[in-house]
Amino acid sequence: MKNSIVFKTSLIIMVALLAFMSSIGLYIENSQANIVNKLQTNQKQYITTQLNRSEKNAIAKEIEILNNLTSSISGALSDSLYNMDESVAQETFEQFLKKDNIKAIYVFDNSENTIFLASFKENNKIVFTKELPKRFKKLESLPKFELVKDEEKLGFVKVFYNNDSIIKSIAILKEKDLGTFYKQSKEIKEKTDQEMVYQIIAFVVVSFIIIFIIVMLLIKFVNQPLVEFQRGLKSFFDYLEVPSKKVEKINIDTNDEFGQMTKSVNESIKVSMKMHGEMAQLMNAMDINVITSETDDKGIITYVSQAFCKISGYSKEELIGKSHSIMQHPDMGKSIFEDMWKTLKDDMTWEGEIKNLKKDGTFYWVHTIISPKCTKAGGSCGFTAIRYDITDKKEVEDLTVNLEIKIEERTADLNIAKKE
Repeated sequence: MKNSIVFKTSLIIMVALLAFMSSIGLYIENSQANIVNKLQTNQKQYITTQLNRSEKNAIAKEIEILNNLTSSISGALSDSLYNMDESVAQETFEQFLKKDNIKAIYVFDNSENTIFLASFKENNKIVFTKELPKRFKKLESLPKFELVKDEEKLGFVKVFYNNDSIIKSIAILKEKDLGTFYKQSKEIKEKTDQEMVYQIIAFVVVSFIIIFIIVMLLIKFVNQPLVEFQRGLKSFFDYLEVPSKKVEKINIDTNDEFGQMTKSVNESIKVSMKMHGEMAQLMNAMDINVITSETDDKGIITYVSQAFCKISGYSKEELIGKSHSIMQHPDMGKSIFEDMWKTLKDDMTWEGEIKNLKKDGTFYWVHTIISPKCTKAGGSCGFTAIRYDITDKKEVEDLTVNLEIKIEERTADLNIAKKE
């Protein structure tokens, strides 16, 4: 299965889809995270800006109220300074210092060039003095309010205040609003993460459905035609090995490349079967009529034809695995075989006439052509020999030679008789 084209293709598609799915998932997750973070940042910035603006507005409003309040008491303080009546100024200061954010106040006398009366709060008590402690001078202060009587500038009043209460209330509000914001952000993030999980699960399910559909299509349109091809080709090769077996046609009737290839292969199989039959007949005829044999590189017989068995008198079982030396005639000298082996080892064809012994002890002559069957690095891998029977020819030659000898002998006898 792991060597199947469908398996390999499906594996490639699966890996590609998983990689694509992972990249898309990461991209979506990062995009959503960036969007959520950006929205949360903008929302936080908006809340903070609004609270800071509220704080500034509250402080500005409080300062405006203090200015108006200070302006409202400037008349009473002008009369008190004009009459040098500290008791009236003290009553005014007490009423003024009841506000939490006002911490200290003093009236300056221009005629004496000194403070007429000062007052501040300490441990929830109002203290009257002629000089404010230095620590109060570090507080925020309102502008000087001139004290005028009959168009004469008597002096001015100066108020010191602290907006800690306003800032603290805004800070509590800010903490509350930001706490609500962080809580909502956490809920949004959890909801987003949950939706992301659902999206990934849906994406995985869809991807596996796509993979399943692709695998089914591959099985139908790729794997099944390949299996049919394998079956048809196996049937053909079985026929080549055993001609009695039936060749089954490849049945793929489509208009795609598989259909075109099937048509071509079926035609080729048909032609090959015809050629194989003709070749089998030809080989059978050669086996019966042509004296052939094959040997390995050591000269050991690996194949002999029926004609070879017929002329030598040996069966195939008696010859295969043996050397040709079992048929070597005593009349054949060693030199001819030494020349033969030298020629063959040089990867050349040797040709000559050889006299062999039959199994029954008689002899026969063959004209032999021996060629290297194949060559490889280091030497030949075998030899093929083709022979034809020249026994009759050699017998005629022997008769001719014997006849000439007998004629010469008869002529000599006639000459002797003639002399006598």
